[in-house]
Amino acid sequence: MSELIKKEIIDFLKKHRQAQYSQILNAVSADEIEVLNALLELEYEHVVKRLGGPDPSSPLTSSTWTIIAPRLEEKSSHHVEEQEKNALIIVSSMPSFLRDKLRILYKELGIISYEEALFYIAKKSTEKLRIISPFVDDLILFILHKTHAKRIYLLTEEQNSVIEKALKIFPLEVRLIHERDEKAGKISGIHAKVLIADLKLALIGSANIRYNHFIFNLDVGLMIYHRKIVERLVRLFDFLWAEAKPYNDL
Repeated sequence: MSELIKKEIIDFLKKHRQAQYSQILNAVSADEIEVLNALLELEYEHVVKRLGGPDPSSPLTSSTWTIIAPRLEEKSSHHVEEQEKNALIIVSSMPSFLRDKLRILYKELGIISYEEALFYIAKKSTEKLRIISPFVDDLILFILHKTHAKRIYLLTEEQNSVIEKALKIFPLEVRLIHERDEKAGKISGIHAKVLIADLKLALIGSANIRYNHFIFNLDVGLMIYHRKIVERLVRLFDFLWAEAKPYNDL
């Protein structure tokens, strides 16, 4: 699917030479987040570029894009020296009492819905999907149904029936990471909320994978397209995983 979207973008830019993001979005038959990701992948592959150069702090939706003329030296060096894909996309939920106003603002600022980002991260993972979420509910079942990952790893703080169900359905491993005292209860634990798709991209934010975060709360996060940062997040996750306790040991 992503290759078809990328081809549509390339064909459109070849025809028009350069185009604003809104023009590309209208011309391509895909969801907005898929178009954004396709543009970033094409930029990473040296096929397209943003006029004025990539600026991680500016919304991708305000950029003008153009096709890059192929050069022999670029082709030969592409596999030798990998260019980092520096980009951040803001994601945010829309609590019901602010939804109408936020929808207009998010479109202006290029902010993607938090729920859409969660599902998209899951869909982009083909090898390992790493998840940190202190608390989860049925929402995680729907997210895991979307992934193509061969292995799924969940770091959490709680044991519940949803996790028990997920363990039976998906190629999922779960570990618990917290410190508890028999009398005082929980002493310390994790507060981070992270999803990592292979070594491709990551989502860091404030929302647990629970429905109430997206219905009642305003949560904000960042989708990160930066290979070195994603690799460091993977190393952090793997360290925490080694320190955590197997789900069924507690």
